[in-house]
Amino acid sequence: MTRSLLAYPRIRSWFQPKSWHAALGMLGFFPPVVGLLPRSCDPNGPGGPGSGGSSVGASAGDAGHGGSSAGDGGETPGAFDVIEPSYDVGQPADQRWITDWSGDGQTAVGVHTNPPYEDAYGAFFVSWNAARGWELQAKVRVETDVFNEPPTHLTNCDARVKVWRDGTGWITSNAGLGVPFVEPGLFHDDLVLSEDGTALTFRTGIRDQVRPWTEWHDTSGNESSLLLDTVYSLSADGLTAFGISSCYTVSCTYPKTFRWRPLEGYADISTTAPTPYVAADGETIVYNYNETHLGIWQEDSLDIIDCVDACTAIAWSSRAQVLLVNRNDDFFIWTRPHGFRRVLDLINVPAGVAVWPTGVSLDGWTITGDAFTDAPYANFRATLKADAFQ
Repeated sequence: MTRSLLAYPRIRSWFQPKSWHAALGMLGFFPPVVGLLPRSCDPNGPGGPGSGGSSVGASAGDAGHGGSSAGDGGETPGAFDVIEPSYDVGQPADQRWITDWSGDGQTAVGVHTNPPYEDAYGAFFVSWNAARGWELQAKVRVETDVFNEPPTHLTNCDARVKVWRDGTGWITSNAGLGVPFVEPGLFHDDLVLSEDGTALTFRTGIRDQVRPWTEWHDTSGNESSLLLDTVYSLSADGLTAFGISSCYTVSCTYPKTFRWRPLEGYADISTTAPTPYVAADGETIVYNYNETHLGIWQEDSLDIIDCVDACTAIAWSSRAQVLLVNRNDDFFIWTRPHGFRRVLDLINVPAGVAVWPTGVSLDGWTITGDAFTDAPYANFRATLKADAFQ
């Protein structure tokens, strides 16, 4: 940012809210679904339940039986994009400038800052899409003498909703998710945006204070809060949250995974869920069962997957039918009918590019992550080959 730009008053710019469209019709071999999310975003879409039922044990990984193609979500099978910033990122090399991907794997959002000039610096909130390229979502002047926290940028499944923490003590959204009043000096950690874009949670308070709290807000103006407990994941509709209880108001063994339904006004700390990271369906949790096995948990079932080698689940589709797994720093896609297959065998990586996958879209068709090229700060987006699930 130049000196003349920093001399301007604080500037905000964002998209106007748009109406949701319904997801209708058959999803290849999946049952028809009516909902708020587009086809590749719907929890019941590709990577969701198979043709045989909804339980993990019965249908995990049924994706692929019936010829569903990557084109269901508008992607080109086998497409590969290297994403490079078109500007000086201006921040440490170990800080990711892309901070979130839309659940459909189509859009990246991020933030970059310039070095402070005199009494302020600029925070630029950007997005990237293969069809549109780079777009500036917002730019904020941050005074160096006011409370500031690291800026971050989130988006929902189809990238219609965007939320950013700009560093001044404010959370802003283009869809009515901003906090109407924020006391100076309150931090905002662990921001989580639901995939349908209707709900937001964050932990707040005064830094290093003993008793922070978690807030939940939705686009209808509903609000709820918990003492001490931290939310780490939300269901796609934002109505169910999972997190870690600090046992302030109840007796429990810390840490304890809790399930919270804000509109119902209570947290269920008795859940047996092994971690607080739930899939978009709000029911399925993937975790490291032990060093060489993964677990897929639901309330009434538990699947154990043998990796043979040391492994870690990195990301998963909306009902954990498709898992992205790191096995000894090599990356694999797991589905029940196919088992483990190397990511490099399922995508088209150009010569001279190396990849480090970090995410998978809700429909299981798109892989995202870091790219290693001649340019610094590169990322990638790759759609699986057309026959990946056949």
